[in-house]
Amino acid sequence: MGIVNILDNIKKDKEGNSYSIKVYTTTGDLDDPEKGGVYFLIEQDKKTYSLSLCVNDFSNKWMHNFIRAFLADERFRKKFQKGLKGYIRHGTVELEIDKKIIEVDEKIAMAIKKLNNVGAKTEYCCQGGDEDSQAYISLKSGKFPKELVSAWEGADFYVSKNVVRAYSYFGMDKQAAILFQESLNDWINGNLDISGKKYKINTKRPNSLPELPNIMHRKNKE
Repeated sequence: MGIVNILDNIKKDKEGNSYSIKVYTTTGDLDDPEKGGVYFLIEQDKKTYSLSLCVNDFSNKWMHNFIRAFLADERFRKKFQKGLKGYIRHGTVELEIDKKIIEVDEKIAMAIKKLNNVGAKTEYCCQGGDEDSQAYISLKSGKFPKELVSAWEGADFYVSKNVVRAYSYFGMDKQAAILFQESLNDWINGNLDISGKKYKINTKRPNSLPELPNIMHRKNKE
């Protein structure tokens, strides 16, 4: 998977501060524009700003309008500054697996226990459910049960021999994580929908473009 550069430039704000602005996507993101992203990375002194958009929402015209707004409006700029949000740590529980005590995200802990009991030996996992993490499970040995693979494929999650990811439309990882957790809970309780229809996102993907400041709208009308 290669990097596709869209913009790599230095821009200055009205105070004369220089910003390194890089905008890029990847060949993999371009394969499915409804799931792929375009990524903004902006650096100034020791500050870093970032933004991710769905490929299908992106346009060069919007990119240049965003950059003008970013440079002109400090309050708007701060919305994209990395490091301002607190780190979200999922609640965990302790499980004994193969005579070792490990911490597992609480919403998928019982499923992880059962997977290991049936021979699908887990290595890493995350319950997802917040804005910056994707739900997934990876195996170090064994296989996922066939009924779970069937349900996950029916839900359009990414499934390989040793990894499942609740991969969905851009910006909908939170909804996908909730449905992934539901599939695991149903499996534990004997209520799994093998077709996967119950766990598939059927709502429309929201537009990923942040609203630009009013000053930008006025300039566009002039």
